[in-house]
Amino acid sequence: MSTTYINLSEISEMQKNIMRFVDWWVHEKKIPIPRAEIIKEMEANGVKMPTTRLAIYVLLKKGYLREAVTISNKTTYVQLRSI
Repeated sequence: MSTTYINLSEISEMQKNIMRFVDWWVHEKKIPIPRAEIIKEMEANGVKMPTTRLAIYVLLKKGYLREAVTISNKTTYVQLRSI
């Protein structure tokens, strides 16, 4: 069995904060996290929406998150890797 090591230097501190929030959400709520909730949390920490959306996009491209769409057609995210 091979072990995959994650290089934490490949993501920024803000992206790590997003991943910590996503991880908390997944363990607490047990459902995919809506994009609006991530944006709201990051805005509460002083990060503007466009910056958060870009960080989410990068996390998607790097394989930390996967996009899912709910029945109500809202964008949500599923955690693929944790930090």
